[in-house]
Amino acid sequence: MAFKKGDRSYLAPRKFSVGKAQSIFEYVILTAVVVATVLIFGPHFDAIKKSCDDAFNRSVAEIVK
Repeated sequence: MAFKKGDRSYLAPRKFSVGKAQSIFEYVILTAVVVATVLIFGPHFDAIKKSCDDAFNRSVAEIVK
């Protein structure tokens, strides 16, 4: 007679904590990427904003014509 394997595992809580640690690690990596992007492109944000504003104003002026 074969024994039926139970669905309950004693390792399940450990697996949950590993997944939680992985999620925290992914958030740390994502935060590092965002901070690096801001630091690299920070000085250029004003020029990018001005360029987008100029393009938007030209588009609106063209539509209004």
